[in-house]
Amino acid sequence: MDEPRPATSARRDDLVELTHALRRELRNRGESPTGNWVEDLAEDLHTGRIQGWYYGEGGAALGFQSMRSHLSFGHVHTETGPLALDRAERLVDALREHMPPNARAIDVGLTGLSPEEERALWDRLGGRPGAHLIVRCAMEREIAPEDAAIEPRLPAGLRTVPVRDVSLEALADLDCRAFRHTEDSELFGTDPADYRRVLEELFDSRLGRFLEEASVAVINQEGTAVYAALVTSEQSPRQATYLDLMVDPERQRAGLGTFLVRWGFRTLRALGYGSVRLWVTASNAPARALYERTGFRQTATASIYRWSRPDPDGQPHSG
Repeated sequence: MDEPRPATSARRDDLVELTHALRRELRNRGESPTGNWVEDLAEDLHTGRIQGWYYGEGGAALGFQSMRSHLSFGHVHTETGPLALDRAERLVDALREHMPPNARAIDVGLTGLSPEEERALWDRLGGRPGAHLIVRCAMEREIAPEDAAIEPRLPAGLRTVPVRDVSLEALADLDCRAFRHTEDSELFGTDPADYRRVLEELFDSRLGRFLEEASVAVINQEGTAVYAALVTSEQSPRQATYLDLMVDPERQRAGLGTFLVRWGFRTLRALGYGSVRLWVTASNAPARALYERTGFRQTATASIYRWSRPDPDGQPHSG
């Protein structure tokens, strides 16, 4: 198997073609990078602003990574063909081998492989020290006419406000605390500053048009504390996406998650949407139970390969 070549050596048109193919795969599974994402990514790869490697003829493939905080976030996309699995493995290895020295772990998402090929890839990669597999589940629910008639109720002493009425700092702090000590905690970053950057991208419609009217925060009556929030985007004219649902750990199991989900159903129905989808980590049993209880069903899965650099004492960093 030939080694992948640096993306800086590729023709820009080839990189544009590959990033277009990647975007199509992301759209097919409900993720919608918007704006000039394809052209910007191809340009960043071509100039070396984003570190990447690729294969051309015989089954094109692309891998790239970038740093956020002390984590590296990567992606590998392969086109269909007899070499797809081997090339995906080599690209994952290239990303791992070229991790920035200050990165303590890398998460690599995958597109282009069938579920069977993803499992075969994990069979190859999973035995390596520091390797861990994270499975993400896509879930969907039809929005029925009766959803408009159900008015969810908040616990006493709380009220709702538009999510943009809450400061980004407060939302990022809530988001960070809501997912701390879970597998999700390092998918987006390790501190509130990382979550703020993610929220800014969501509000800037980088993953589908931000639906301000279908996004909400739960605060106390005094307006001095935020306890939960829902961020929603438009996937298509008839389908919305719950991008981020966060609940203060000290307020979990108090009905706030159910309130947000059902508030979203009622609002989306009034806005004319026929369905809503979301992604949840398979190991997040409480969240999956909430979504199943409110009528969501699983429609797809996606794998994220995590490799953690050993600590000085020889043990991998925990994910």
